[in-house]
Amino acid sequence: MMPKLKPWLFLSLIFIAGITTGIALSIGFASHFAMPPGAQQMKSRWKLHLTHQLNLTADQQARIDPILTESENQIQAARHDNIDRVSQIIQKTNEQIVAILTPEQKAQFEAMCKAMERDRDKMFPGHHSWGGPHGGPGSDGGMMPPPLPPPAPDH
Repeated sequence: MMPKLKPWLFLSLIFIAGITTGIALSIGFASHFAMPPGAQQMKSRWKLHLTHQLNLTADQQARIDPILTESENQIQAARHDNIDRVSQIIQKTNEQIVAILTPEQKAQFEAMCKAMERDRDKMFPGHHSWGGPHGGPGSDGGMMPPPLPPPAPDH
């Protein structure tokens, strides 16, 4: 009986080791795949990094601060522009798709998009608009499409 037990015991140990490794890697890499820091947090981190790495004086830190603030403003503007552009592309795509569909398919497509919106709202509460009100979750422009355009009248 012992020889038959060894392969199963060995496989069980490998399985447990795999689960343990997966959990450890998930925990270890979670911070790398979490939402990116906001612009203010990035500014603070970069300033802190520069201060420590370059031994910046208080005067240098004070002079760098407005440079980082301007950069922060430009990054936020670029993100907003990108969100608007991606939203327009997805809206145009949805309009083109809807134009091809039968009335039944249009209803299905609309229901599918509404379900995706509900899922997005569950994942990212408080970010109801495409891209969210202040960047944040969904602001990458690739999460979910905006609401469908109203259906075109059938001819």
